[in-house]
Amino acid sequence: MQRYTAESYAVERGEREKVDMVGMSETCSAVISAVQCELARLEPGPISLAVAHELVVSEVWALGALANWKGHAAAKREQIRLANGRPLAICRGTESGREVVTPLGTYVVHGEGCLCIFEAPTRASGRLWPHLCPACRPRNGKRQPLREAERRLRRRIDDRLRARATEA
Repeated sequence: MQRYTAESYAVERGEREKVDMVGMSETCSAVISAVQCELARLEPGPISLAVAHELVVSEVWALGALANWKGHAAAKREQIRLANGRPLAICRGTESGREVVTPLGTYVVHGEGCLCIFEAPTRASGRLWPHLCPACRPRNGKRQPLREAERRLRRRIDDRLRARATEA
């Protein structure tokens, strides 16, 4: 899926020359800075889903626009700079999902995050923006968010089928 940015919007409308890249960069930096300040203020412990969603969407939008314009490494360096060398992130769950076929249909499940705030990597290569904190990342069979989400779905489906069978 292609990311939708101010530049792609302008190109679509035939107004590429009207994109103010300096203004967009300043806006992205302001958003990233505000999100990082809020995350630093909220630390420690899990936060509400609504707050997590607002912060994640805002920062992903800003980082995506910078990455599209300057590259992923430059966007990460900007995030590190704006967070005073200590960028923070929210444990929000797995990025991709898994299809699960059940008797009631096919569902896509995503591993859930704990919504805790954690320190993000301070390198500009590799996995730049992790979605899971160190405690929630898959490790040698101990923590498997996708497998756990699949099991929860299968239990819910089984419970629903048993309830239907007893009603009949």
